[in-house]
Amino acid sequence: MVAENQMNKKWGWYAWFKMTTPELAAKYQGARERYLTITDPEQKIKAAQNLSKGLKVIDDQLREAGGVGDVFYLQARIAGRNYYFVSDKLDMQRVIPLMKGKDPVVYMLEEIVTIIEAHGTDVADTLKAAFPGAEVKSIQFKHNKDQLDDEIPF
Repeated sequence: MVAENQMNKKWGWYAWFKMTTPELAAKYQGARERYLTITDPEQKIKAAQNLSKGLKVIDDQLREAGGVGDVFYLQARIAGRNYYFVSDKLDMQRVIPLMKGKDPVVYMLEEIVTIIEAHGTDVADTLKAAFPGAEVKSIQFKHNKDQLDDEIPF
């Protein structure tokens, strides 16, 4: 458990398991499943040592591949809170150890789009298309679509 927690802190919350080769991941998973079924204390200790060795092999493989640098994220400090924006679940797991500041929030791109779509983007999309260089400073959802004539909600 300690070795897995160290891997989670170093490479991201079980992201290391997805980043290693499928063969090595399957071998580790098989050893882990066998460990969970062992009842003899001496065999359990040997199996735990084997799992630790397996994690070292995975760690070495990822280090050689330069895996840490592959994570891509955007970070912004908005209204006193740190936000991290990542492309997918794997990057989300890997960015967690890099987060700084109090109460950071991590969003995946799909989540951001879901949140935006929940409020409807027709008016915002039209305005951004008409003024592509304009910067959105704030949005207020005070009116429904029928009440919006020439008022700009930005």
